[in-house]
Amino acid sequence: MKKFFYLSLVMIILSYATNVMGQNMNQQKTLSKVVSDQKAKKPFKRKDYKFRYSFSKDDEGQYAYINVEGWVKKKTLAFSCCCNLVEPKDKEPDGEGWISETDINFDGVPDLLIYIGLQAWGQVASFYDAYVWNVEKACFDHVDIYSSIGEPFIDNENHCITSTGRNGPDHFTTQSYEWKDGKLILTKEKTEKIEWGDE
Repeated sequence: MKKFFYLSLVMIILSYATNVMGQNMNQQKTLSKVVSDQKAKKPFKRKDYKFRYSFSKDDEGQYAYINVEGWVKKKTLAFSCCCNLVEPKDKEPDGEGWISETDINFDGVPDLLIYIGLQAWGQVASFYDAYVWNVEKACFDHVDIYSSIGEPFIDNENHCITSTGRNGPDHFTTQSYEWKDGKLILTKEKTEKIEWGDE
């Protein structure tokens, strides 16, 4: 009886922990600020941006934010943002790949991807924040939904972004996101039951 109770408890916890479909449950609004040089006679060109990043702590002394700056010709701060990491860290994060200039809206112009960390509970998934280059306004626009997509795969052939992951203890879900009128929206979702087979 005790064994059955513990087994049921584990299944309930597993169901809750994995029922995230790769979603960033610790999502908080990204703070962004576009800084422009008032003396500039014309908008900055996308190819002139060079990015750098750093990490900062929260009130509890943990590294909880990644700060990104975009500089034009090494002297003009043209863009800055502060993104929440998925999980705060005791030590300053290291390694490479925290920022990348990747075309995510398939217009041929590099956008800005910011790695915000790995979610290690429930389903293991990597998360990113994103800004797309607005060709008409010559500035970066934040993609609000992007930081909630687990393991986003940029499908250049089909011009969409897909995410796959567990949805509960015995289902697997694939989501597809497409660009409509400049907005990234969920257009397809397919859930399949996981066949465990004979034990």
